[in-house]
Amino acid sequence: MSARQAHLYLARLVLQARTPLSVTTGVASDLLDTQLVRDANDLPGLPGTSVAGVLRHLYRRAHGEPAARALFGDGGDAGSASPLQVSWGCLHGRDDRPVQGLLLGAERRRLTDDPLLALARQSQPVTRDHVAIDHRGTARDQGKFDRCALPAGYRFSVELALWSEVPDDPRWSRLLALPGLARFRLGGASRRGLGSMAVVRAHELRLDLTRPEDFERLQTLPEDLGDTGGFAPASIGEAPTADTERPDQARARVSLEPEDFWRFGQGRTPVGGADGGHDPDLLPVLEPRVVWRDGRGELELGAVVAPASAIKGAIAHRVAFHYNCLTGRYADTGDGADAPAAENPAVTALFGRAAENGSDGQAGRVLLDDLFLGIDREHAQTMMHNAIDRFTGGVRTGALYSEQLLFGRRLVLDLTVLDTDSRPLPQPVRRALARTLDDLKEGRLALGAGSGRGHGYFSGTVEWTDNGAWIREDAQ
Repeated sequence: MSARQAHLYLARLVLQARTPLSVTTGVASDLLDTQLVRDANDLPGLPGTSVAGVLRHLYRRAHGEPAARALFGDGGDAGSASPLQVSWGCLHGRDDRPVQGLLLGAERRRLTDDPLLALARQSQPVTRDHVAIDHRGTARDQGKFDRCALPAGYRFSVELALWSEVPDDPRWSRLLALPGLARFRLGGASRRGLGSMAVVRAHELRLDLTRPEDFERLQTLPEDLGDTGGFAPASIGEAPTADTERPDQARARVSLEPEDFWRFGQGRTPVGGADGGHDPDLLPVLEPRVVWRDGRGELELGAVVAPASAIKGAIAHRVAFHYNCLTGRYADTGDGADAPAAENPAVTALFGRAAENGSDGQAGRVLLDDLFLGIDREHAQTMMHNAIDRFTGGVRTGALYSEQLLFGRRLVLDLTVLDTDSRPLPQPVRRALARTLDDLKEGRLALGAGSGRGHGYFSGTVEWTDNGAWIREDAQ
């Protein structure tokens, strides 16, 4: 702080993971491809650099690079330090209080007695298995991997501090508008449904340190991030930014009613728990999540998950098909129509591409969130399968198995397409996406496993926030 920076703006935010959160170290272990960033208590946390990096990106997009450098600093020999400080994000226990500092002695029992903290300390609270499918229906080279994540529902406390030379600094309100945006996502796989955050509580305090009473207040300010005594409720997402003045995005709500059974992925526990008999061989994916009631967190262990990555994969493949049809790219023309879907121009424009072989990567423009469904045993059905030996009329060896399927629950997908005004998509890309969503709502595109057996087909509606003007523009 310089002598002129006498105004201090403080904000204490409580962020909740709407979907699983995967803030990783970037280093694999012997058993896992990714590991979560952890604090001294072995609890997952939010590094201040991760939060500041996302805020800087959003601030630069809304207000330009010079404004972002002035607020977040400018590196290099002649650079300037950032007047903004972002704290470590501390995990909350079931009492909705952040765990700060190294717990020792009797306090350390909190790590084992609290079920939320005990689960978070496991090496893999949630493990997502991923596989990238090529155009032949098999796994792509190096396309099989796993990702560690913290279950949805966990909360963190973060503090933002801005030192300023002026009262009522407009940068402060602009900064507080950013965590409320749909683009504010933390960690990895944010385009595969992870890292979606919500601001649960926000409080701010503004101090003029030229006033003795404010200076004294700063000296007695509690270090506990959960202590907001004397703070005022803060407005999140209400300051004008590029996203509120010009939304520059289109949103669609896709409501799907299952026509038959459906199942995503391969889980380990049957819906409704084990009943003492033989569990089905093929199971839906179940994950734990935290549910908050009356200020306390409760661990729900059996939530059925419809992963956004699985939905995105099906949509991407169908988008590639329609784009090839619209642009006349066929397998016998030699123009790349038989290439993997990930290399299709429409798929790249909508869903991005990975940085490979020295090429630059590109973030996707379609946001999808994981769906969590409270499904009990009444909406689950076990189906037996077998293959008959045509010579003996008996069951073939190893070909008798069972599968637990779900039915009768509607899926509601919220799909957001970013940068629709600043980076307009070509007409064939928009038409390919429109036709894909039509296929999905009219039962021509299956989601999940077992499509060859008639599972995973839905019918429903697609409602755009702009009544479909963006997707219909020149689309006919």
